[in-house]
Amino acid sequence: MKTLQIAVAAFAAGLELFAQPIGLEEIFAPVVVGVQPTCACNDLCVLDDGEIRHYGRQMQNGKVVRVYVSSRDNGLSWKTFRADDRDVGAMVKSPYSGEWIGFGAGANGAFACLRSKKGPGDVAPERIALPWKKGYVRQLLPLKSRRRWVATIVDVACANGACYQAAVGLSDDDGRTWKYVKVPPVRGVERLAPGDKRPHWFCNGTEPSVAELSDGTLLLVVRTSGPHAAFYRSSDGGETWSEGRPDPRFWQANTMPLLFRM
Repeated sequence: MKTLQIAVAAFAAGLELFAQPIGLEEIFAPVVVGVQPTCACNDLCVLDDGEIRHYGRQMQNGKVVRVYVSSRDNGLSWKTFRADDRDVGAMVKSPYSGEWIGFGAGANGAFACLRSKKGPGDVAPERIALPWKKGYVRQLLPLKSRRRWVATIVDVACANGACYQAAVGLSDDDGRTWKYVKVPPVRGVERLAPGDKRPHWFCNGTEPSVAELSDGTLLLVVRTSGPHAAFYRSSDGGETWSEGRPDPRFWQANTMPLLFRM
């Protein structure tokens, strides 16, 4: 039952308040409790006191405004609050230093790593400029097997005819400096999935998601234009990656796959 409760909380996190509150003891299958204000991939976070926040934007009085939805009952009910436009937004607390780390806008809108002692709600975080174009797709992952942060990135530089390739960022100093590692493209990707009448936009590995396995191995999954998601493994903390292989057990309709470790 504990596993089910965690799964429900993860599923419901970032959703706006619906009218009928329910209890965990009433849930035996996924239950919709609201609608998140924006993409659920990197705008969701958990604060020190257990509050779950999901940042985004909503239309209010004819204007699009910054908001966050908040839950203090494990994702079962939600309330909407206005957020300061300067609010750093969703971040992840470092298990190494206790500071909060995230990606966002730096000076003049440049891509940056944000560091904060306060975390979500901070309007004046430290901003460290990064030389990449914006393209991260998930919140940052602090590893348990070593003192390292892993960021999953979409490389939007479009060099040598390749666009939107998967990459990772690695930091061993709590986000102060980063190493950029490109993930090799998936070979032999099919452009026409079974049952399709016309080819997809070609994609041989983008929108990566990563999880750390119990032995410290990193498992990374990417979207392709073929019928199956492709998987990579790294045994050195993301420095190098195995060849990406589509897995016929995991069907995907040219959409982003996501990994969550329970």
